[in-house]
Amino acid sequence: MANFKAGNSLFSLINLREQYARPPRARRDKIGDRDVFVLDGTTTDGKRMRLYFDATTGLLLRRVTGTTTMIGIIPEQVDFEDYREIDGVKFPFTARASTIEVGNPVSTRTFTEIRVNAPVDDSMFKMPPAVKPATP
Repeated sequence: MANFKAGNSLFSLINLREQYARPPRARRDKIGDRDVFVLDGTTTDGKRMRLYFDATTGLLLRRVTGTTTMIGIIPEQVDFEDYREIDGVKFPFTARASTIEVGNPVSTRTFTEIRVNAPVDDSMFKMPPAVKPATP
């Protein structure tokens, strides 16, 4: 589950306060021509996390994380765009992820629909029947 949450950028946006080991530092900066507030700190699992919030709307525009490994820090950047209101809450319908190093591919997730508290049929969580190997 931890790997799934780490791999899915939207899960890491839940309960931000609990993710930081101590209160992050705050400063002002720019992304292009947009003024942003930047929160910079270390998460409880030892990763560096920097969040960029639009100074006008308060919406998260970018998240940069750095994971420390034996070979150094591996950076990842996720940019959030196309915010739309769903049931009174704004959600980014596009998330573009990449490592910050030059030449690495960019992964874009574009949502066509987001539903809040939508019912999910329990059958979706049942394991499919095991396939029996063919006998020779």
